[in-house]
Amino acid sequence: MKLRPPCISNMKITDNFLPKEIHKELLDILMGSDFPWYYQDTLTHGSKDKEAFGFNHWVSEDTHPIFSTLAADMLSALNARNVIRMRADMTILNPNSYQHKWHTDSDEPHTVCIYYVNNSDGDTLIRDNQSERGYVRVSPKANRLLTFDGKHEHTGHSPTRHKNRILINANFS
Repeated sequence: MKLRPPCISNMKITDNFLPKEIHKELLDILMGSDFPWYYQDTLTHGSKDKEAFGFNHWVSEDTHPIFSTLAADMLSALNARNVIRMRADMTILNPNSYQHKWHTDSDEPHTVCIYYVNNSDGDTLIRDNQSERGYVRVSPKANRLLTFDGKHEHTGHSPTRHKNRILINANFS
């Protein structure tokens, strides 16, 4: 039997998504000591694992104007109409190679956008339920945008070699 490669609906990876100066400003904001990160006992709803913790910040136009620019660029890239939600996530160094729980972000039809803010390890996995091989692996790379159909379960790993992994997870209709 020939195995077909994993195939994720509408998956696209765009490197150098934002102009360099906009990406640098976003990186400086999220890595800065003034950005308000909020501790979360779990970054994946329903997980009880003690290693599932991290930090997040629900993003709005009031947070900083640069997030409006990012949302507009994402909307344009997807030809989407609405932002359902947008949040910045930070996982921190975990030498145990912790994999967070598989999940979907919403039950309603949506497109997932993951924008990687910094270079790190801690790959994102996207499950292909039609493939024997199971999933596609995407490495975090600064200024990379990953998009895919929200019906696919996905997860991420906490970094094992870097202090943190910062991304912006957004959902669009």
